[in-house]
Amino acid sequence: MGDKAEIGVKVKKKSSLCRKGVIGLYVCAGLSLICVIYMLYYSITYVSSYYASYGMSISEGIKDVIQYVASSTGNYLGFAILFFAAAVILKKVDALSPKPEVAQQQIELENTFKEQLTGAVPKEEALETEEEPQQDAELETPEGEMEAEALEEAAGEPETQEEGDSVELQEGEKKES
Repeated sequence: MGDKAEIGVKVKKKSSLCRKGVIGLYVCAGLSLICVIYMLYYSITYVSSYYASYGMSISEGIKDVIQYVASSTGNYLGFAILFFAAAVILKKVDALSPKPEVAQQQIELENTFKEQLTGAVPKEEALETEEEPQQDAELETPEGEMEAEALEEAAGEPETQEEGDSVELQEGEKKES
């Protein structure tokens, strides 16, 4: 039972780390957008003061204005988009990972499935129940039955057959007794 609790704790820690990472990425995206707004304002005021100092209008050099504003804000805008996209991706990956309750249910289902396939009792239940004698377990298999018959013959207790019973040989032939 300690393994299940351990797995649940690991999943919970991973989930909380993902949530903190998503929040951190959203914060970084927000800060980058604030930088974009600041740089946009600063660039426009700088260009307007530059053109005003030379007595020109901004419309005369609009290509230079657009190039200057785009180059000063582009990096921050690119990082804001990347941070936002990373946060969305991490959030979706976190949604795909199993939650502690789901992980524990999945472990229980896997154990039940293994139990049904092998017919064996899980380790935890085996420790709680009393151990059965090995001979009984061996007799349940065909090999165990053959060993039991060999032991009976060695002990001098021959098997009795009634008249009319037939014995199968390995080749599939039948022999009357």
